Amino acid sequence: MTEYQKPKEASSALGRFENSGIVAGVAAENQRLLTQKEASVMLGYSQNSNILAQMRMPKNKGKWEFTPRFIIFNGEIRYPLDWLNEDIKKLKEGC
Repeated sequence: MTEYQKPKEASSALGRFENSGIVAGVAAENQRLLTQKEASVMLGYSQNSNILAQMRMPKNKGKWEFTPRFIIFNGEIRYPLDWLNEDIKKLKEGC
């Protein structure tokens, strides 16, 4: 890894956390972080579906009544299990 790449990755990761309004330490402690496939299955979709990626796209904002919260952890999208359970609970209460 070159000196140029290392600071760029660190700053982009920090910027993503700041832009999404998420505190980085929340996800790191005592929570299971689900991958996109695991979260898809938990929500009742096929693990091969790309539905969660489509939900995150800015052009599709508002298309679904429910978009689960996520974080970017080590450069990958992760869904904290506690947040996913809360989001599912709110969706069921709204129906």
